[in-house]
Amino acid sequence: MGDVMRLRGFACALLALSWNTLACADDTQQTEKVIVTATRLPQPQRETGSDVTVIDEAEIKRRGATFVVDVLRGQPGLTVTQTGGPGGQISVRLRGEEGYRTLLLVDGIKVSDPSGTQNLSYFTNLPASGIERIEIVRGPQSLLYGAEAIGGVINVITKRGAPGLQYGGTALAGSFGTTDLQAYVRGASGIFDWALQGDRYDTDGFTAQEGPGFSENDGFKNKLLHAVLGVTPDTNTRVEAVMRYTDSAADFDRFFDSNSVLYTQQFAGALSGHGAWDDQRITADAKVAYFEQNRADYENGVPYSCPPFSCGSRFDSGRWRGEASGSIELMPGQRLLVGGDVERETALTDFLDKSRESTGVYGEWIAHFGEAFFATAGLRFDDDDQFGGHLTWRATAAYLVPLIDGIEPVKFRASYGTGFRAPSLFELYDAFSGNPNLHEETGRGADAGVDFAFPHGTVSLTAFDQRIDDEIRFDQTSFFTYFQSPSTSTSRGVELEVTYELIDGLTLSGDYTYTDAKIASNDTENGLARVRRPRHSGSITANYAFLEGRANLNANFQFAAKQEDLIFPPPYFLPAHTPLDGQAVINLAGSYEFVPGITLLVKGVNVFDERYEEALGFKTQGASVYAGVSAAF
Repeated sequence: MGDVMRLRGFACALLALSWNTLACADDTQQTEKVIVTATRLPQPQRETGSDVTVIDEAEIKRRGATFVVDVLRGQPGLTVTQTGGPGGQISVRLRGEEGYRTLLLVDGIKVSDPSGTQNLSYFTNLPASGIERIEIVRGPQSLLYGAEAIGGVINVITKRGAPGLQYGGTALAGSFGTTDLQAYVRGASGIFDWALQGDRYDTDGFTAQEGPGFSENDGFKNKLLHAVLGVTPDTNTRVEAVMRYTDSAADFDRFFDSNSVLYTQQFAGALSGHGAWDDQRITADAKVAYFEQNRADYENGVPYSCPPFSCGSRFDSGRWRGEASGSIELMPGQRLLVGGDVERETALTDFLDKSRESTGVYGEWIAHFGEAFFATAGLRFDDDDQFGGHLTWRATAAYLVPLIDGIEPVKFRASYGTGFRAPSLFELYDAFSGNPNLHEETGRGADAGVDFAFPHGTVSLTAFDQRIDDEIRFDQTSFFTYFQSPSTSTSRGVELEVTYELIDGLTLSGDYTYTDAKIASNDTENGLARVRRPRHSGSITANYAFLEGRANLNANFQFAAKQEDLIFPPPYFLPAHTPLDGQAVINLAGSYEFVPGITLLVKGVNVFDERYEEALGFKTQGASVYAGVSAAF
């Protein structure tokens, strides 16, 4: 009964998000995971035709994750590349697509940098604390989220306040002079609920690059303050405000042992409202969000510059975004969702001062036929003030087939979608490498899969095919500018997930991804593998909970086959790739609640000191150990 009540509370807590528009009255679905990212409406996972992974708070804690990327590593179809240790640039690729085609949302706010070279989603300073769940939706999602979502969407949903008062914190210390301090307070009273999370992470780090001029350690400091305030006057109405602030300083290597630091400040805020009428037949949601990021590149205490060349130290960006949507139940089992959004991005650097606006409208039909067949179909039109109109669409289907009495039906699912990405302001207008003649690149993706649950375990198998047309690439052999490739780059593969509870408390899980990603271009890279994408990758995890759940041990093995990376600068007229060795990394984590509310923590990262590179020329973290204590009241 306790598990059911917790899951019921979890599903209802989803109403705290502005896009959640269904009530928690249907107690026939309370034990199911509810997905909100795939359709913007709460939908049981068994009815979802999209390929979705949900990482809950319990899994984050079992893995001892410090940052969100720590728990993203090893997920099927997902590749993480980090240039060095904490504070290094992070790129998260879904199904072989570039990191700037993966859209990151934090409580529905887009977290990407309009002043960056390609609007890369910003994972570097994203801690794993205070998170309720992470939803990963693979494949093009431009129908609901517009540009930057060709590869998929990663939606990070933070915790909300519950009735009463909850407070606590964590203190962790370990290798490389690392300390990690976290504190939170959450609660609810009457119509109000609140959640406040604070984090401070400091590490001396290690030198990410080797050789002359790269001997200093690359430290990283990160501070976070995250707050949510909600007002829920009745079960059909909610207003919510979110505020998020981060401040970080990351040392990085530059020749001659210079003291190079990248300072980054982020501010994000959103105000949203939700309403429902006629016993949930009609719903409406609205949100206005703002994101600002300011980066400053310093060398030996002063802003970095290299005159007379076009480089500098200032990268400021901002984004205003307004969203509105509504849904209506046309008839039992048939719902229509319509919505629109407007967005304005600005980018200001030492050599660039530009902005642009875009608007989008969409409609999606969401239906189920009986208890076995579920489908969605939708169309979107975007109007960019630089590139005009663009149509995208997406359709999904799921079909449940009962095979054995008493066992969950086998779920067959499929999806197809299209997407696009407009050139970033940097790609268009940077004084050195920009190309104002660029136009949007387009993508399309399909997948088909089967999910099977049996006593004590699950199996999921998915095949996918992703393609990018008119891909924007960087010419690193001669002119060092961005150009448009007229060909089609591809990424095809298979994802496999398996879980099985061997004995009470001991669960084994594993996943494997095969990715065949190829470049199609009119330069020397044509036909080569797309870089930083291992053909074979995956993970195996063993988790053992014992002493009535008060103790937990977790062992996670991550592996990846050889991959390729770019040589920079390359030899002229030769393929500009070099191989990177494969990797096999084991991480361990343990916890023990020795008194109610007080838990001892210990974890080991790369415990066998595997030496490998995720990016050419950048070392990764060696063997390290951390220990601490957490308190929850």
